Amino acid sequence: MERKLSECIREGAKLRAQAFGDYVRDIATEGMEWGPYEYRTCALGAAYEAITGKLPKPDWQHPLRTRKAIYQACGVQGVRIPYPEGVAPGEKALIVNVVSSLNDGCKWSREKIADYLESVGY
Repeated sequence: MERKLSECIREGAKLRAQAFGDYVRDIATEGMEWGPYEYRTCALGAAYEAITGKLPKPDWQHPLRTRKAIYQACGVQGVRIPYPEGVAPGEKALIVNVVSSLNDGCKWSREKIADYLESVGY
């Protein structure tokens, strides 16, 4: 059964704080340079964790594994959607690229990204 990408992002966002620039980031906590670490996920990383129950690997380790799991679970491979009003008017891109742009470039919350995806049917 296909799941909506917006629902997967919402579910995963409840698990940990937001990351920017990678599917998963480990952030030193308690002011310690070397840990302990708190793991954070971007919007796509949150979706992956909701789908698989596991943290994604960083982009540089397995760049396609996270997207492949999202494509299979949500049926969004090759899907192009418009960017939101005010971001890139009139432009369309692959849904995962739009999500990445909103997360990393625009610094939208994962919940706001999920709201936008829901508004366009995903």
